[in-house]
Order: sequence, then C-alpha cells, then structure tokens
Amino acid sequence: MKSNRDTAYVDLLKKLKAKRNQLGWTQADLGKKLERPQPYVAKIETGSQRVDLLEFYRWTKALKLDPLALAEVLFSALGSFPRGQSSIATSKESTESPTRRVKIVNTAHPTLASARQSGSQRKAQ
Repeated sequence: MKSNRDTAYVDLLKKLKAKRNQLGWTQADLGKKLERPQPYVAKIETGSQRVDLLEFYRWTKALKLDPLALAEVLFSALGSFPRGQSSIATSKESTESPTRRVKIVNTAHPTLASARQSGSQRKAQ
C-alpha cells in the first residue's frame, strides 16, 4: 500500500483541510500564509504530494493547531508511539535563544535511557 494512502495519513490531511475550512480560508488564503501557491495546497490536501516534518510544522502553525498534539494523535493512530512514555526536554542553553531546541526522548527504550543516563554522569564528573 502506498504510504500516502495510509488511513492515518488520509486522516491527517482531512484534519488539516477541515481546520482550513473551519477558519473560512480558501486554499489560496492558506497558500499566502505558507508563502506557497494555491496548487501546492491543493496537491497536499488531495494527497498527491507528501508533507515532510518541517512543512507539517508550518501547516499546523498557519492553521493555529498544536503540532505536538496533532503528531501524538497521528503516531497513536499508527500504533508506534507509546502514550505516556515520552518526555520533551529542552537544553538550558537553548531557552535563551529565540528558537528553542526541543528533543523528544522515548524513555521506554532501554538503550536510549541508559545512553542518556551515562551522558549525564559524564557531565557531572
């Protein structure tokens, strides 16, 4: 099955289009906010063009949606994101910059948890 026809992806596109319609925007209106032409928006909404991670973020921000909440819904639908077993951490240095660096840590994975722990121990020494 083509991944752009996966049920979860089709549901995501429906959510994005529904929000655009709820805001009363045309495809051209959304295109202006994204600094993209109307045909680009149409291709995304019909599934003939894929959305990458950065474009997903831009769309959610333009549509006034929470990108992390929508991503959690998407990952839960795919069955590959264990609910309640992730945490979002920001580094101290990044909170001072205009754009904060965010890393998502999956605490359910033992190798990642031990690597993170050993890295913290090295910093303390």
